[in-house]
Amino acid sequence: MSEEEDSEDPLREILNELGELPPIEIGFERLLRGYATLDFETGEIRPVKSFQEWAQWMENASRHICYDEVSGFIVSTVFLGVNHRFYVKGKPLWFETMVFRQDAAGLRKPTQDYGQFRYSTIEEARAGHKAAVEAVGKGEIGE
Repeated sequence: MSEEEDSEDPLREILNELGELPPIEIGFERLLRGYATLDFETGEIRPVKSFQEWAQWMENASRHICYDEVSGFIVSTVFLGVNHRFYVKGKPLWFETMVFRQDAAGLRKPTQDYGQFRYSTIEEARAGHKAAVEAVGKGEIGE
């Protein structure tokens, strides 16, 4: 980029005026607290020691806790691997149940979800999944 082009870029001008900004110090260990793996046998959520450990586990693990097809809907509960309790205090949210409408081929329609519920423990996730299946069956969730 020539000096002339550089001076015409408004973002570049703002950055030049600001000068060098100090780096944001989050702390690697603090950042890793939001990532975990799951022992499916015990339900234990295990903190990871590195992003590489987490990524390898996520790539190789089946994260489904429960899956049901009910009345033209799919109810799916998974371990997220990332704490979805963002910016507010409370128990971490590691699990999620979602309800999707099935298409004619029995596949989920990705643009239509009819419910999203998050949980802290595998026990809560299983109970929440069961409740969602029952609600779909009664017509309380869905069309």
